Amino acid sequence: MKSPGFLSRFIKSSLRGSLVIGRIGILRKGIKAAIGSGKFYRKLIKVYLKTLDEIRPETIPNNSYPFNNFPPIKSERRIIYADITSLTNRDAGGGIQRTQKKFLEFTSNIKKASIVPIAFEGNNFYKVQVITGTLNDELSFKRSNELISIGRDDVFLSLDLNYLSLILNFDFYLRLSNQGTEIWFLVYDLLPIDYPSYFSNGISELHESWLNNLLKIANVICISKTVQENLNNYIHKRKINRKNLLNLQVYLGADFNEISDYSQIKNAPQKRKKFIAVGTLEPRKGYHEILDVCDILWAKGEIFELHLIGKLGWKSEELEKRVTQQSGTNPNLFWHSKATDKDLDYHYATCDALIAASFDEGFGLPIVEALRRGKVVFARKIKIFEEVMGKSELFFESRKDLELIVSEYLQNSNLEKYCGQPDFKCRSWKESAQEVIETVLLSPHTGHSE
Repeated sequence: MKSPGFLSRFIKSSLRGSLVIGRIGILRKGIKAAIGSGKFYRKLIKVYLKTLDEIRPETIPNNSYPFNNFPPIKSERRIIYADITSLTNRDAGGGIQRTQKKFLEFTSNIKKASIVPIAFEGNNFYKVQVITGTLNDELSFKRSNELISIGRDDVFLSLDLNYLSLILNFDFYLRLSNQGTEIWFLVYDLLPIDYPSYFSNGISELHESWLNNLLKIANVICISKTVQENLNNYIHKRKINRKNLLNLQVYLGADFNEISDYSQIKNAPQKRKKFIAVGTLEPRKGYHEILDVCDILWAKGEIFELHLIGKLGWKSEELEKRVTQQSGTNPNLFWHSKATDKDLDYHYATCDALIAASFDEGFGLPIVEALRRGKVVFARKIKIFEEVMGKSELFFESRKDLELIVSEYLQNSNLEKYCGQPDFKCRSWKESAQEVIETVLLSPHTGHSE
């Protein structure tokens, strides 16, 4: 079967041009005016995706790209190139970005392999400089001008969720696979495919094409057993041939400053209970339901604070308006839209409980972070939260359930059921990062045949 011809090349060129325009700072209004509010752009993507799905690894000649034919590495220390393209361009402040930053922070001293962060631009990968000691003690990233040539004995590990990098340059990844380079992708979830209405228009199609194409050439690490099971069902349902590629699973971790950093605050008398909800403000997170419950309880005279910690996301204009107006008049409601990891650490240390109301997740990192602090967690009864928390009396299935259980807690927080800890073993980020590295290096590397 022939690979896409002129039309494919034209579409790729057009899309890359659009991306370049976006990078040099032209306002979104200008782009919308030029391409019709983004509809033309999405149509181009859909046409390209249809042609791209016809590509198979065997249709790509091995010598199409000028890769270096490195001899097998004699040393056990291999190079793992960690793709963080999206994070390098913009830190969206979500769980995926936090995972990438923590992974790089805790793999810097691993002896089994050399971890090199990279970013894709144009047709090339560039080395990324990791800058420490920045404002708020957070890592920052800067793409260098040093080109990266990925050899056949190296490992390519995508920590990113960068749709267009894989989709528009899929032939590059195919050739990388054909030269013998081991390719691994971290898969966080299949949520845009399962719940397209929760996401912006076009995201579901992009996510599915991204997933379909990485499944052709990459080993996969899922961040939970739930995601792994969903992925296996997806592969089976669509009869995707994975050949000898692996589908494995590793849990994410949680690490924060010592609780003694906030001992004075924590030991101070608390007049009001403090609840937090962590995550991007978007439809899937269930924030409207949390606010409805809190409004009812506040109206009944209950005294407590609610802190929403997360940036504004998509399809949330009504939620933004509600939170902004209410937080301006309600002294018990707070929205921290620009919270850093250090700020988040403070809120975990000083809160009494976390409310996790998501309708679905790939993992539920805030729950792990709260449990590691020994905090009370009220969570919606969904499969992934049951996996993370184990058996718990604090699950809720409806808004009424949440109202009752929070009301009961406010009236008597010494109840025995609030003191128990679930069986789930929280991993540190160091343990999680180490497990990822051991996973991608799990098979003895003896070099690839010519």
